[in-house]
Amino acid sequence: MKKEKKNLNPWKKTAIFSLVSLSTITILSGCNLFPKEEAVMAPPLIKSAQANLNTAKVELGTISHDVNDTGYLVPTNIFLCAFDGRSGYLKNINVAPGDSVSKGDVLAQLDSDDLENKLKQQEIRYKKVKLRYDSLASNPEASDADKQNAKLDLELEELQLQNTKTELSKTTLVAPTSGIITYKADLLVGDMVRGATPLFAVSNTSEFIVEYSGENLKNLKVGMEANCKIGDDEIKGTVSSIDEGSPVTSFLKSTEKKDKKQTAIITLESMPKEPKLGAQVQLEININKKSDVLIVPKSAVKFFNQAAYVKVVEKDDKVEKFIKMGIDNGKDVEILEGLEQGQEIIIN
Repeated sequence: MKKEKKNLNPWKKTAIFSLVSLSTITILSGCNLFPKEEAVMAPPLIKSAQANLNTAKVELGTISHDVNDTGYLVPTNIFLCAFDGRSGYLKNINVAPGDSVSKGDVLAQLDSDDLENKLKQQEIRYKKVKLRYDSLASNPEASDADKQNAKLDLELEELQLQNTKTELSKTTLVAPTSGIITYKADLLVGDMVRGATPLFAVSNTSEFIVEYSGENLKNLKVGMEANCKIGDDEIKGTVSSIDEGSPVTSFLKSTEKKDKKQTAIITLESMPKEPKLGAQVQLEININKKSDVLIVPKSAVKFFNQAAYVKVVEKDDKVEKFIKMGIDNGKDVEILEGLEQGQEIIIN
């Protein structure tokens, strides 16, 4: 059975066409409802800023290398005190570092009981021999031979008595001068002391020198002038010697260290108002000085394989120049070769 085709009437066709056309127009016109996208802007080109170069001119000038360091005030005359060729056990120690002593004061004593007993025995023998001699000498019947023998015996006893007194005196150590005890050996009562071993140092504090043994010692030479500031006093001085220092300093260094460190002795033109043993002395010593030489800041100097060079500005370009240096005082350097006056160098 065949289905019948239904024909749309003209009015319906017109309505459908109108609806489709309206939808199409609405869709097309709807695109205009969205905002238009702005054109993508190209990123601005950023030019790298030229580095701010810190520069300086190569100039003629005066350069000096000075030592600025600390020395110490020590007495000019220092006496080491030891028992004269006699060993023994310490019986007494009468002084300590810092004590003031007068010439002849007893510093220490060795045990001397045996010598004291020996001395008493010899004194008795001497008296007995002298009595015999005096008896014979006053006896007219005594022979000359007996008198002569008695005299020789007396002289022998007197000689032995004197020798014992001398040995006994060696057990007492006295101050050779007036001053201050500036050193004491690390010994106690009862310790064995070898003869000629220094036990004390007595310093005469009427005159002082300056000792310096810092890292700049290698740059010093005898005759160099020094400015010495001691408290409020400013005193001129001169490097008078470079050796192992004062006797007590040399002794201490030789006993405390195997390597003896050299010391510069600076003689003062005058004494400070209130000198104090061991006071610090601010030293300023000129090592070298030159005038009319090329100078550049040390911060401009670079190194390549231990060869020194600087960067020179030439026609808006940087050129590396190898140089040979002279005096270097830590702030500026002397240029011996490689640069000319007026050239501009980079120092940063």
